[in-house]
Amino acid sequence: MNIQEKTEKFVSSAPPLRDADLEQINGLFRAYLFRIARTGEYWTTCCRKHVEPHKELSPQERTIMICEHTQQERYSWGIVTNRRQSAARWKCPLCGAEVTVKELGRTGKRENLESFRRALVLRWWRGALWAVGYDANKRYPAHDGPLSGTNWLTRLPDVKPVGVYRFRPGLAQGAIRPWWYDQTCPFYNMREQKSPSRKGKPSKLDSPFSWCKEYGRGYDGIGYSELDKSPFRYIGVQGLTESPPYVDLIRLLTTACFYAEKLEMLHKFGMEEVIGRYVSQGVKTAWLINWQAETRKEFIKLPIRAVREAKDGEGGIEALRIWKTMGPKEPMEGCRWLAANVDDYKRREKLRGIAKANGIHLDKIADYLQKQFDQQKRNRDKDGFITFWLDYLDAAEGLGMDLTNPVILMPRDLRGHHDELTTTWAEVKKAEALRIEREKYAPRYKKLCKRYEFSKDGLRIIVPENTEQIIQEGRNLKHCVGGYASRHVAGSTTILFLRRENAPHTSLITIEINGTTVRQAHGWRNEAEGCEDNPNGTPPRKLYAAFFDCWLDWLKRGSPRDKDGKPKIGKKYEKGQDRQSAGNTNRKAG
Repeated sequence: MNIQEKTEKFVSSAPPLRDADLEQINGLFRAYLFRIARTGEYWTTCCRKHVEPHKELSPQERTIMICEHTQQERYSWGIVTNRRQSAARWKCPLCGAEVTVKELGRTGKRENLESFRRALVLRWWRGALWAVGYDANKRYPAHDGPLSGTNWLTRLPDVKPVGVYRFRPGLAQGAIRPWWYDQTCPFYNMREQKSPSRKGKPSKLDSPFSWCKEYGRGYDGIGYSELDKSPFRYIGVQGLTESPPYVDLIRLLTTACFYAEKLEMLHKFGMEEVIGRYVSQGVKTAWLINWQAETRKEFIKLPIRAVREAKDGEGGIEALRIWKTMGPKEPMEGCRWLAANVDDYKRREKLRGIAKANGIHLDKIADYLQKQFDQQKRNRDKDGFITFWLDYLDAAEGLGMDLTNPVILMPRDLRGHHDELTTTWAEVKKAEALRIEREKYAPRYKKLCKRYEFSKDGLRIIVPENTEQIIQEGRNLKHCVGGYASRHVAGSTTILFLRRENAPHTSLITIEINGTTVRQAHGWRNEAEGCEDNPNGTPPRKLYAAFFDCWLDWLKRGSPRDKDGKPKIGKKYEKGQDRQSAGNTNRKAG
């Protein structure tokens, strides 16, 4: 028997769909009550009844006949765009289900009411738990006008099977239809799983459609009562799939084939989070659970007392993990507080490390922060206030203060101490950063000075000593050279200053150069307006043309210097022919 024949035989063995199951699938769809208000006639899709026109209306029916016609919701990328218009809901006069009221004469051809759902029908059948997935579609067509095709209003949905699964202890099997919208397409690729999932590798069997409910969480389960006849009746299947952690039903049942008793224990202890991690991601939470254990005592690695304490409050499994790392003497209350109030894992670990390193319980930290929080009246941002305290501790630790001293670790005036220490620590870090920058930049600075520093006719080229000087140059001349500071230090570009020799600390012109090519040279506001040194906003390369020509000629000749380190100027520039440049040097420095 080949694989396709085996698959077809497996699919044909599945239990047939019962009328009761089809009624439950119908209940998954939005219920409508179509009416003709002037006659009192109406149709319901929930209980699938048609009420003929009659004069004696009940109070509830009378309300339904005069209520406003509800417009259909419109969706854009899964978001309802006309919520206010579609919010009205009413009760069906016949079965009490929530319905959306539609005036039949205003529904047109009702094409926009078509919808689909996918249901997984569970059934204990011939010694195994079967799960058959159905694609269900419901339409209310009216091809010839709104009052035609009324027999469609109370019909059951059209269904077709798209997945067949069988579960029993030690074996999970499944086959799916690859093209779910094609009823003639055969099932294929029957899969079997005979051992538990490995770490990081979820089960081989999976729901073929993971985003198919109206509000998007895989298959809708039908027939959960059938689980009572199976070995999986005590693992809380319905709760795990319809509420957090929202695990995939197929994967959960596959896992239950191998770990039914262990899932039952986890469910009884309220460890749905552990189940969700293993079923969805293959993560076994090995620090807490021994999946290979043969006895219940060996299954959970921590004391049952601690497990129950963690379960009874906020934080759950994360609180238990924190308690394990802190030690058995740590009160669970503080662990629950940390897990529930600090979302970021790194900050949570930092707080835990501070408490453990300084011999203080987490509940005392919680009490201290709550008191400070109340004093500062920062009730809207508790998480931000925890960060506020951690910033203070970073500064105190950086400044070498003794955090084992409770007065320093938890000061009464946290805000005052925070502002003082963080300011001091910022200055220390800035000084340290400058020191490190100087050490790294020193060899490059020395080479740049030898290559580029130059003076002639009262003008001088200067190499900046650090990033601060470049940033300040940008502030002085009101241009953007400050953004080039880090690139200059790193060597990806070169920034130089053109200054007057009699005013070497006064900004004049900023130059960006690549080898011997000047990329740009700018002064006050990039010459967008005049200033004392350049009233007409003349480009610096033109204003100081003679100086630039001499300097660049010197650079192209390899930056030669005499024995005293002074630049050797070319013969044609020795007499200083450019009178304009010479005249500029006599101006008073700005």
